Amino acid sequence: MNCPFIFDDDAIRKVTSLPTLLDPRFLVNLSFLFNYKLNYLGVKGYHVFNIIIHVINGLLIYYVISLISKIEANEKNNSYYHYETLAFFAALIFVAHPMELFAVTYVVQRAASMAAMFYLLTLIFYIKFRIAQSTALGTKKFYLLSLLFTLMASKTKEITITLPVMLTIFEFVFFDGSIKKRLTYVIPFFLLIPLTIIQINAVGVDVIFSEPQSKIYVQHSATGAAAKSPLIASNRWEYLFTQFKVITTYLRMFFYPHNLTLIHYFTVSRTFFELKVVLAFILLLMLFAFGTYLLFIGKKRSKLFGFGLIWFFVAISPQSSIVPIQGWMIFEYRAYLASIGIYISVIVTVFGLLKNHYRIVYMLMLSLSILLTILTYNNNKIWATEISLWERNVKVEPLHPVPHINLGSCYFAAKRYDDAIAQFKQAIALTPNTAEAYNDLGLVYERKGLFNEALEKFKYAMSLDSSYASPVVNLGMMYMNRGMNEQALAEFKAALVINRSNPGAHINLGTLYAKMGQREKATEEFKRVTVTNPNIVEPYVNLAALYAEQGLSALAEDNLKKAMKIDPSFSETYNIMGTIYEERGAFNEASANYQKAISYNKDNINARRNLAVIYLKQGLLSDAAGQYRYILSAVPDDAEARGALLTIERQQNYRRP
Repeated sequence: MNCPFIFDDDAIRKVTSLPTLLDPRFLVNLSFLFNYKLNYLGVKGYHVFNIIIHVINGLLIYYVISLISKIEANEKNNSYYHYETLAFFAALIFVAHPMELFAVTYVVQRAASMAAMFYLLTLIFYIKFRIAQSTALGTKKFYLLSLLFTLMASKTKEITITLPVMLTIFEFVFFDGSIKKRLTYVIPFFLLIPLTIIQINAVGVDVIFSEPQSKIYVQHSATGAAAKSPLIASNRWEYLFTQFKVITTYLRMFFYPHNLTLIHYFTVSRTFFELKVVLAFILLLMLFAFGTYLLFIGKKRSKLFGFGLIWFFVAISPQSSIVPIQGWMIFEYRAYLASIGIYISVIVTVFGLLKNHYRIVYMLMLSLSILLTILTYNNNKIWATEISLWERNVKVEPLHPVPHINLGSCYFAAKRYDDAIAQFKQAIALTPNTAEAYNDLGLVYERKGLFNEALEKFKYAMSLDSSYASPVVNLGMMYMNRGMNEQALAEFKAALVINRSNPGAHINLGTLYAKMGQREKATEEFKRVTVTNPNIVEPYVNLAALYAEQGLSALAEDNLKKAMKIDPSFSETYNIMGTIYEERGAFNEASANYQKAISYNKDNINARRNLAVIYLKQGLLSDAAGQYRYILSAVPDDAEARGALLTIERQQNYRRP
């Protein structure tokens, strides 16, 4: 429930207003807006929503197979009962399998689970429509509902473009009637899906399979690290050849869910005649042919087995064919919808092989479900922190540079600077021309006080990628921290030439203007960020600080309240709120806010200094001394803290009898 956002922060922060109907992910973004209004960026609410969708999908799988049983079996005999049991275990395995973890815990990929939900609902109401035709009761409402859920699926994720194909297969396999009449049932779905997914442009028809940003937003975007490696297909054919291997890897993961991780090191196949590609193609062709044969020739359970295989191939095709997806070869969440077919086929096989030993089947399926649940639980624990996730990823895929960069960024945030340096150097060793790794290495050196080393890394990162603004901003910050204001000003302006909407450049430029006493310019920069990036907390806090300095406490409090809504745990918000209360003489309220600021960031030196002053005003000399001692332990050359502590100690000695 408390797993942090991974890859998700930027995508979710952008969803602050009602998305337009033209948005290809309208319903997903609407759900993020719903979460945001309820919880802002509190991660638990997002995870609860994803879990609910996943459980609903399990129930829908059960219902789909149960409906098929009404077509394929007589409800009065044992075959119907065993179809119901088969449906239960297929749904249970789906809910419990660790392969589905990534579409649930990886928050942004609720797009996959929501798309699957509407996909299943469409199929359910279409089946109910066709079954109800035998009684001629309520058929229209079921058909209209299936069209409605098709529309909803298409506004969730573009993988649902296969829905008309799946409905057509189902119609011609499981139902009877004249071809003309049956075609009239499915043709509207072929018309509806393209209207919402296919973009008509000047060069022709281009199917959009966009995904949420899969860039790494820990300290920066590390996508460039992969772009300069053998992990990126240069054309559609290379992507297709590689996907033959990817699909077989997904199949392996279903049956042997070992070494599941977020980012896989999966090299691109440049030719079809690579041995692994040929073998994968032959295996997939055999499975597809076998599934097709059973689907159209088989009876009852064998037909259901074939349907499961064909479901897998049809559902996986949008993201594993000739349409490259964001440069990434493989993500486990991409198999979420397709996996339903595999579970159906596997359970049908088990029931078929042990059809006269159902007690053994039940024990086997329950044992498997328990085992998968344990595996999923253990894998989910890996997502407990960013560090544990990336450490696991680095262990599983040590050759991929991106996990090293992200792990280094996490170590940097945790002040494990030497560990961070080791990870960034490893990323550079894997991809020597990675601007992101050099930039982050510069950040670590700057934090360690190694000015020349940091300067060298920032400059080198800038030389590798002139369109990458982060090292320019970081160089400006380093100059600003050393009082080199003119140099800092030049760097921040240079960063804005590269990217006019770069929030880091605007925030730091505003901070620099504030230090230089140019409050109006500082206010303008901070306000600009609140408009272009309304869910970044820093500009609101900085505006509050400026207003508080000018005695505009109402404006300051208004911005602090906005900051608290965005990130209730941002320490400096409470520090500034404390200064406002202190200015009013409300020392108890001021003290409470300073303490809250420290509880969120024990190294907030300003909050500790302010709290010490409050303690002195309240005559709490020992408490004040404790705060100054902590400041000196963190900043040994802090003259103000040392002088205040000496004064307190003299007073304490004077008071002793």
